[in-house]
Amino acid sequence: VQGTVVVGVQPVIAQEVLTAALPRFCALFPDIQLDMRYFMNMSELQDRSLDAILVMGWPQQVGDLVARPLGATTFMVVASPAYWAAHGTPQHPLDLEQHNCLCIRSNTGSVMDLWHFRRGNEHVPVAARGSVIVDNVHRDMVRDLVVSGVGVARLLDWYQRPGREVASGLLVPALTEWVVDEVTPVNLLYAPSVRRTPRVRVFLDWVVQLFAEVERERLRPLPATAMPHWAKRKRRRAS
Repeated sequence: VQGTVVVGVQPVIAQEVLTAALPRFCALFPDIQLDMRYFMNMSELQDRSLDAILVMGWPQQVGDLVARPLGATTFMVVASPAYWAAHGTPQHPLDLEQHNCLCIRSNTGSVMDLWHFRRGNEHVPVAARGSVIVDNVHRDMVRDLVVSGVGVARLLDWYQRPGREVASGLLVPALTEWVVDEVTPVNLLYAPSVRRTPRVRVFLDWVVQLFAEVERERLRPLPATAMPHWAKRKRRRAS
């Protein structure tokens, strides 16, 4: 199996899951060249130069593309041990209003500053405010700032995977008895015809297996939720 496979991938998926696993793929298929392309705009879904697309979110109007769910990811509230020691660990979601909450802007342009929490029948929305907001493509800046003790962030639960920041103690979750009421799906999209190409088919199958491993690392199943209201229309802030 040889040749080039062109993959459109959102930076967050590349940074948090794909890059660490790619050495395994390269060892298995040394004659396949992966051409990774930056992908953020949902209007690019029909770009026929892409053999496969990895996208997190709720893609709309996928046309004749196959949309295969790979899993999901949710959020957790984290800070460094030093930050919690200096400012106190929140005991209730509303306590976050007293903290420096760093926020990320979605790929649709809305600042994701409305953090929803649920515990049993209790639902608490929190308007997060802080000293830094970054675009989605720069979300690793928020991670690094939080590790440095600058503030609190709502980061993906992928940071709990083995070897990552939570497992290594660099970040400590808070409000763990609360469910963050937003679970984002991860999708693999491709044209039906590309599975007839052996090099593309082996990549598609490998990606499916990779995310199956990621899902097995969780202690409980995590079904995706419906698209949140703020994502259905362009708003400057989700709140």
